[in-house]
Amino acid sequence: MPACPHRPPCPGCPRWFEELPPPHASALLADIARANGLEAPAFHRGAATGFRVRARLSVRGRAASPKIGIFQQGSHRIVDMPHCLVHHPAINQTVARIKHAIRETKTAPYAEGPHKGDLRGVQLVVERNSGRVQLVLVGNAEDSTPLLALIEALRGDREAALHSLFWNGNPTRHNHFLGGHWEHIEGPEAIEENVAGARVFYPPDAFGQSHLDSSEALIANLASRVPDGARVAEFYAGTGAIGLGLVGRCEAIAFNEVGPGSLRGLRRGIDALDAKLRGRCRVVAGEAASATALLDEAEVAIVDPPRKGLDAALLEALCTRPPERLLYVSCGVDSFTRDARALTASGRYEITALSSWDLFRHTEHVETLACFERRAKPS
Repeated sequence: MPACPHRPPCPGCPRWFEELPPPHASALLADIARANGLEAPAFHRGAATGFRVRARLSVRGRAASPKIGIFQQGSHRIVDMPHCLVHHPAINQTVARIKHAIRETKTAPYAEGPHKGDLRGVQLVVERNSGRVQLVLVGNAEDSTPLLALIEALRGDREAALHSLFWNGNPTRHNHFLGGHWEHIEGPEAIEENVAGARVFYPPDAFGQSHLDSSEALIANLASRVPDGARVAEFYAGTGAIGLGLVGRCEAIAFNEVGPGSLRGLRRGIDALDAKLRGRCRVVAGEAASATALLDEAEVAIVDPPRKGLDAALLEALCTRPPERLLYVSCGVDSFTRDARALTASGRYEITALSSWDLFRHTEHVETLACFERRAKPS
C-alpha cells in the first residue's frame, strides 16, 4: 500500500486501501439480495491510483504561495495536495502550472471571510486519449476581467498541456462550486471519450464519472442485459455514456436529461452517429418526472439517477406501468434500497441480478447495478 503524502489532514480517501467493501453499503445490498433469492452481490474494483480524471479543487492562500486542494473535514482550511495519488498525473501536472501562473501574475486567491480575491477554484478534466486537460477557472466576478492576466499566462504555457480553457464566474457567497457565468476562452468545446465503443462528449458543465475505466466495465455489464432490437427509454441519460453504445443494437432509444451541459454533450454524441443510427434516437429534455410517458413505448428502461434516487413520479410510473426490464444504476445505496423495496413491493418486479462497483475508490460510496424483471403475473 503506497503512503499518501497528504493524509492526514486530507479527508478525500477515508478508506485508503481498505480491502473489504464499505460495510454499510455491503450490508444493505446483501439484505436486498437475500430478499430476492440472490447471492451477495459481487464487488468490482478498478485501479486504486491515478484513476481520477475529474477534479474540482478550491484555491486559497496568497498570490505568492497559493494552495490548491480540498477542505479539511468540517472546516474551510484548505489541504494543499500537489501530489495526490488518486489524481490522473495530468491533473497534478496542470495544478503545478496553475500555481506557477498565479505567482507570476500575482493573481489573488479567494478568501471567504471578506469575500475577496479573484480565483475561487479550478475544475480539471483529463481527456484519456490525448492526456490533455479541459480547465475551468472559477472566478469571483461576473466577467473574466480580473483573471485576464492569469488566462493569458496559461494560454502561453505549453507545459500546461491544456485541451481547452474556460472561465466561470461565481460572485456569490454560496458554496456552489460553479456559478452561472461562462466564457469559452480557447480549444474544443467538449472533451471526447470513447466509452464502451461510443463517442461521448463532455462540455465543462456536463456530468461525468471520475473513474472512467471502472465505469466502462459497469456499462458493458449493463449493455449485455439489453436484448438486440429492444425499444429503450433512458432516464437521467447525461451525455449518453450508457445509451449511445446501445443505439446500434436497438430498434429505438429515447434519452431523457435535464442538465443543459449534459444535453449539449448528448446531442453532439447523437450528431456523431451515422444517419441511420441517428434516426433511432430521440431526446426528451426536462425532468424525469415529466417524461414518464416514455415507459409506455419501451421494453427496457434504464435509470441512472443522482444520489437522491428516482423522482417520485417516475418511481410510481415504474410500479404501475412497468416495462419488461428495468436496469437501475445507483450512486446512492440508501436511496437505491428505498426504491428497490418500493419496486419489488409493488408486485410487478423482481430483482434477477445485483452487483456493486467501486467507482469511488477509498470512500464509503459504491455504485450499484440491478436488473429488475417484470413478473409474468403481479404478486
